[in-house]
Amino acid sequence: MPQQRWRRTWIVDNELWDDDIENAPLQSRGWVFQERFLSPRILHFAERQIAWECSEISALEMFLKRVPPGLLKASRMDVIDNLFSTEAITDDNLIDFRRTWDDTVHKYTKTVLTFSNDKLIAFAGIAKAIEGLRNDTYYAGLWKSAFIYQLAWTRTRYDAAQQPLELSSGRAPSWSWLSVDGEILLPQVQKPRKHFASVVELPDTNCTGSSAITASGSVLLRGGLLPIDSIEWDDDNLSEFNINGLTLKDGWTFNGTHLDVEGTKDQILQLEKSGIALIPLFATDEHMQCIAVTGITVPGSMSVVFRRVGACQIEYRKLHVSNQGIQEGWIEDHSTLFVPGEPSHNLLHPVARSVVRLAELTITLDSRLLRLI
Repeated sequence: MPQQRWRRTWIVDNELWDDDIENAPLQSRGWVFQERFLSPRILHFAERQIAWECSEISALEMFLKRVPPGLLKASRMDVIDNLFSTEAITDDNLIDFRRTWDDTVHKYTKTVLTFSNDKLIAFAGIAKAIEGLRNDTYYAGLWKSAFIYQLAWTRTRYDAAQQPLELSSGRAPSWSWLSVDGEILLPQVQKPRKHFASVVELPDTNCTGSSAITASGSVLLRGGLLPIDSIEWDDDNLSEFNINGLTLKDGWTFNGTHLDVEGTKDQILQLEKSGIALIPLFATDEHMQCIAVTGITVPGSMSVVFRRVGACQIEYRKLHVSNQGIQEGWIEDHSTLFVPGEPSHNLLHPVARSVVRLAELTITLDSRLLRLI
């Protein structure tokens, strides 16, 4: 009879690191986020065990040599390598940088500050450390190398409704996510297929850089406007909106759109009276990304500047027609790079076809007039 052989097997909760470290009450504090991020070595006294972090490893009492990779969603070393890289900027490492920065912003904006006006300075140390190593410039939460993409940030609808604009504006320009409180999501952009807007001028870094306690300044864009004619509601939820007679339904379906306008329903209705428009920024293989703005007349002048009040994502896909064929609900449009769904076709088509015309319009996003509305 063959001898039985026993093998030792470990079954580990894959949420162990999150439960003991990431979700600990202390990690919810905004100042702690920066201190942990910049510290070369960290010793955590968690509820169940002690943990260790440095630039090379993360360890627990259960795993003294190293925490298994499956327990860490992103290792500290990967984050440091991507954000503090001294290599020349290339398309590939820029994608890694944007992805890691986007994740860092998301984590920071989930934390809490006793004084909301500390939002810039409690994050500034991270930006200053990165800026000192990279050939890049920081502007109130956004980077010059990725500005047009990071401009399309969104705030969760719950936070937008629970923390209205008048409670959080004033410390930063409207184009910066640092101007609002709540959880921020930046679009995950790999390789954009088309740009509809470009940055012409950025503000003085003395007003928006990593040393600024509060930020101010305008951004000059070259692009075009798509005025929103009306917004429809389902109780307190935005259900659809109309542009040039086209109805676009709000939702995360494959052929839907997602319009995020800052504020409560009453605030959005008031903005609608003043006029809301979309500025198309860029398109990927999956969606067209826009920001929502409202116009402001400068006192004593006939010029109009714009305040950012939200963002919009219009869904479609770039399909390989030769391999997949046209799927139900999609339209092949040889005049563009894309194969859009029917609901977005009539919007995407004129935008993609009129880039030259759109490029003739200069748009200024100016936050210094926030207090006047």
